[in-house]
Amino acid sequence: MLDFNAGKYAAFVWPAYALSVAVIGAMIADTLSRARRWRRAAEAREADARERAAPLAQPPLTQPPLTQAPPNQAPKAPAPELPTVET
Repeated sequence: MLDFNAGKYAAFVWPAYALSVAVIGAMIADTLSRARRWRRAAEAREADARERAAPLAQPPLTQPPLTQAPPNQAPKAPAPELPTVET
């Protein structure tokens, strides 16, 4: 069974408990408030980014695929082979 009798120190103990509970409650309320504000700001940034990206989401113009390099572009040289090291 819990014993809530603080004796002659009750005038100091119970206000200390009450103050502790009030401070922890205020910290929790502040944390939840900041989380809500952060979430709203993040959602607004995401919506803004989606609006900006919407025109880019259109399909590109279709062009026939290139089968050769354009005439004004030199063909790519093959990649050099790396020397082998024998151990």
